[in-house]
Amino acid sequence: MKFYFWPEALPKIEPPRGSGRTAPTRRDELVFSAKVTTPRGHQLDLRQRVDGGVLRIGDASIELAAMEFGLLQLLVERRRTVSDAELAYVAWHEIADALSFRSVQADSENVRELVHRVRRKLASVHADDLIESKRGVGYRLAGEPG
Repeated sequence: MKFYFWPEALPKIEPPRGSGRTAPTRRDELVFSAKVTTPRGHQLDLRQRVDGGVLRIGDASIELAAMEFGLLQLLVERRRTVSDAELAYVAWHEIADALSFRSVQADSENVRELVHRVRRKLASVHADDLIESKRGVGYRLAGEPG
């Protein structure tokens, strides 16, 4: 049995010209953003960057490292996909699998420390009520994604 592959040639496109112009990349399609209302009624704006992201609330903003932003993104996406908030919890092992922990075998302590670190940052902008946890179940976004 023989297999033959014929890759389709990409069309020749003229690259953008001029100062400050770059060609679009696939990375541009991977940008994540979300607006979330916290249980206290604060409006948050989450914006992904290449190396993490930023969370804005009113005039204040905090920088989030890639894993910190990844945690919030995971919780927002889960909350968006389920109709019942009780089903929006994400177990620690799901978080560990979804994020790139540096340790060989990430465990619940690694995830707990990540959540703690994000909560400390959220507390600096009075949004420490954004992540809920339920013992033996997991973590969820306490706010409403818009």
